[in-house]
Amino acid sequence: MIEKITPETYEKMNEEFIEEGTMVRIEIPTQEQIDNHRNNTEDIHSRTVEPKDMVAQLWVDHRKQQMQQIQDAADELGYTIRTVYLKDSYGKERHQIVLERDNSN
Repeated sequence: MIEKITPETYEKMNEEFIEEGTMVRIEIPTQEQIDNHRNNTEDIHSRTVEPKDMVAQLWVDHRKQQMQQIQDAADELGYTIRTVYLKDSYGKERHQIVLERDNSN
């Protein structure tokens, strides 16, 4: 059987903390606050925002920065960048960056 929680329950807990020398005190709620909390059916652990993989985002940002540096260097040296897609020995598609000399000049 579950004992009814009342403001006195919190008062007793605070008294025990004082007797034990524990440096914790609980704010004593009203009976209405206790009842509202216990009757609340909302799942407070449900997600309201989709989680983000921050490490994956850092890699995306890093790759963009790397590609911009390669593009800047290629532009400066008169090369164009072409991306070639290949399958590795495991059958997974990979991309390879190919620099081609711009011979139109």
